[in-house]
Amino acid sequence: MEALRVSGDELARRLAQVRPDQWTQASAVGDWSVFDLVNHVIGGGRRYVMLFDGADLASIQATRAQDHVGADPVSSHSQLAEELAARFAEPGALARTLQHPAGERTGLQLLRMRIAEQALHAIDLARSLDLDDMLDAQLVGFMLVDVAPDFEFGRSKGFFGAVREVAEEATPQERLLALSGR
Repeated sequence: MEALRVSGDELARRLAQVRPDQWTQASAVGDWSVFDLVNHVIGGGRRYVMLFDGADLASIQATRAQDHVGADPVSSHSQLAEELAARFAEPGALARTLQHPAGERTGLQLLRMRIAEQALHAIDLARSLDLDDMLDAQLVGFMLVDVAPDFEFGRSKGFFGAVREVAEEATPQERLLALSGR
């Protein structure tokens, strides 16, 4: 749960630095704009809450066309982060099996996915806007041990690129990014 909070804080720190004129510029992710990138990650939080609340996949998929950024992106993100943290903290939540669009996932697997989404997209946002992209070192260490093993599942669903080779002296964050195909 601490890693979820820290990864959310990493994203919020970059969100607070987005200027109004930057929302339409290209992001570091494919053909997405900065708005598209942020909308994806905030909307992902909404979709996870909906999964925990028992929404059907059609309702969840319908949210992809909605604006989740709103007038205050930091508040939008923070509100969803609180809602989602509450769902993950419910008794038995991590052991529950939920029907994610990518297939059945346990609450624990979704927690790890969310940590990865927030952290990696914080880096994507930072790189899109030429901001500091260094993540909290403890978060990176946690992700290398507890989250990165799930990247192969994400790669099989098209969420991550191929693993990249890195030099032996690569930093932990460089190794994490290489494992995620970044």
